[in-house]
Order: sequence, then C-alpha cells, then structure tokens
Amino acid sequence: MADITPMNIMDVISTLQKKKTSKDTYYKPATIKQVLVLIKRIYNWALERELYYGSNPASKVRNPRFDNRVNNPLTKEGVQKLLTVLDSWDNERASLVVRFALYSGRRRGEVLALKWLNIDLERGFVTFHGASTKNGTTQTLPLNDNCKQILQRCLELRISEYVFPASTGKYYSGFEVIWRRIRKKARLSIRFHDLRHTFASYLASSGEVDIYTLKELLGHKSLDMTQRYAHLINGALRKASNVTDKVFHS
Repeated sequence: MADITPMNIMDVISTLQKKKTSKDTYYKPATIKQVLVLIKRIYNWALERELYYGSNPASKVRNPRFDNRVNNPLTKEGVQKLLTVLDSWDNERASLVVRFALYSGRRRGEVLALKWLNIDLERGFVTFHGASTKNGTTQTLPLNDNCKQILQRCLELRISEYVFPASTGKYYSGFEVIWRRIRKKARLSIRFHDLRHTFASYLASSGEVDIYTLKELLGHKSLDMTQRYAHLINGALRKASNVTDKVFHS
C-alpha cells in the first residue's frame, strides 16, 4: 500500500475514462468516481485498524467532475399511456405505488417504506422519515387530492403496517420486477425515478410553483438539486411577464 502514489491512482482514473466496458460503452463518470471513493475507503479502513501507517494517496486526487442531472420526464401522451395501463393492471397494489410516486414526486424507497403511522389522512399530511430519505432528513408534507384518494384506497386494502406492501404484507422488495412489466406494457423507456422528474417538471412549468416550494416538495437538502428545473420556472415567468403586453395595450 505504501508504494502507491497519487499519480498511480490518477493513471487508474485516466485509464477508466478511455476504456470501454464489455457492452462496448464507456464507463459512466459516476462509476469512475466510485472507484476513487472505494480506494479512499480501503486506505481509511486500514488506517483506522492500524494495519497501515502511511498517508492516504487517494485523498490527494480530486473527484472526477461530472453532471449527473439527467431528466427524462414523461410527455402528456406518455403519462396517459402509463395511466391507461395502470387502470387495467391486475395487481392493484403495484399500480397504487406507481400512481403515488407520480402524484407525489417521491423516490421509490420513500414510497415503499411508508407505514400507516406516517400517514395522517384526517388532517391530510404524510411524513417521510430520515431513515428512508436520501438526505436523511425527516419531512412532513401536505397531501394533494390525488394522493389522498390513493391512500384511501390503500386503507381499504390494508393488510399490514406498510401502506404499499407486497401481497404478503411485508416490504415490497420485489417491486422492480413488476415495474419492468408495467413499463414494457406501456411501451415507455423510463426509469422509476423519471416519475419524480415528471412531477417536478410539470409543477415547475405550471407557473404556479416557485423553486423554493418545489425544493421542499421534492425533499432536496439544498437548492442546487432543484436548479435543474429552473429553466422551466423561468419559462413560466417569461410567459407571465408577457401578460403585461395585453394589460397595457388592451
């Protein structure tokens, strides 16, 4: 371990950036970054256990820069195709998961981890606990009407402490397989996470939601992540600004 220098690690990163995978595609920047993270962790682990007494060469190597902000929101036609499939889907519990994600903009893990103790249907609030959120922060938000209707149906189907359980009543660990089937039937090339982007994009372009409110609804820890939708909000602002032409020249 003592023989490895920061330059050696930079060579590894450089090689990965030029090398192709078995699928004849280049390694994604996020993957390359994780290689560096792993090397750092190995050295830190050895240092903590006094198996190594030198410095951590990886700490002197900067993380590769990359923009991981990929948006792929559904078009209105795409949303309709998805909802049409969900309307006739034989597994109602699975369709409710997808609907709730689309109408709430929350991540899959956050939706599947919801328990009835997190829901206050009477007052119309839902709490996402830090254990299930990406940034580790607990957040309580108001429920919109679509989400309320979904939760009312879930209450009628209730079989366990989970709001969206598998048919066994346990955590819906096999949901990814069902999601692939739903996506295939709807003929949509999207990730589950794109439901979140769809929710955010539609709200941002509505002209009725500012970026700070959108940040809270999405559960972003900082405004940086929400900025990916800023151009949509700005577009709505320009549209609203043009109203002055009608006001002053009518």
